[in-house]
Amino acid sequence: MADEWDWLKKVPGAPGSRGIPDVIPSISSGVPDDGAEARRAPVPVVGDDTNSSLKQGDLVASRWRIEEKVGEGAYGEVYRAFNTDYAETVALKTFHDRLLGDPRRREAFKREALTWVSLDWHPFILAATWAAVYSGRLFVETDYIAPDEDGRVTLADWLRLAPGPIQVIRALEWAIQFCLGMEHANAHGMSCHRDIKPTNILIDREGRVRIGDFGLALDIEQSWSGKAPQAAPSGGERPGRSVFAAGGPQVCGSPGYMAPEVLDGVEADVLSDIYSFGVVLWQMATGTPLSPFAPAFS
Repeated sequence: MADEWDWLKKVPGAPGSRGIPDVIPSISSGVPDDGAEARRAPVPVVGDDTNSSLKQGDLVASRWRIEEKVGEGAYGEVYRAFNTDYAETVALKTFHDRLLGDPRRREAFKREALTWVSLDWHPFILAATWAAVYSGRLFVETDYIAPDEDGRVTLADWLRLAPGPIQVIRALEWAIQFCLGMEHANAHGMSCHRDIKPTNILIDREGRVRIGDFGLALDIEQSWSGKAPQAAPSGGERPGRSVFAAGGPQVCGSPGYMAPEVLDGVEADVLSDIYSFGVVLWQMATGTPLSPFAPAFS
């Protein structure tokens, strides 16, 4: 394919570093030669169905060996995988092939993915280490955050399993860490997150915040001219879906965490991120979510 592309970033000396150069870009024409690029050429993932789930043992792009599916969302799946290039366990995010039908969507994904991948390492940001399109399917490799002894990986897990509000000291620590991570991202080209919510705030085994999912699929969906999936204010059949129709124009975000103006079709920005983070703070402080601010859904 003429538009296959591949971008790798590693940060030597940082946690999770694989000890290779900072940024190694590689944009392939899809016609591999006899050299190293041939070994990196796209390979089929699972049969001909690019929307099908990967299975344990599947080898993706001659690089990632699938170990287990660890998550699923409205626009893709997350797997624990073993990167055979540098022998390390990673998280591999996949995105449904419908997101590639429009060139604008592909470019939006590429822009957001490369911005995330090119971010300097930061202790409170989930490092994205590889972004690629292989055989018409989108992939982003990130650091793998293992669950703690209680099976918690995200702030949503902590809220779900907590008997009440998050302890004040812990909530303040996480709030400060989140703000420091977002400040770093904003200063390095990430204009806003667009989908701040507890499931996108990971907590590692050392108890530190790791911000993930910097609106990759949302930018793709914003340029999608088709009809978005419907969602009830409570989240409908897929709670927390990130793209839906709100009685008219398509909007992007998660019911219950979106700023009111975004529901009206205004483009998300830093201010709407602040609103979403405020809702997360409320949830940590009270142990209960706010009711979604949403018009009637049709």
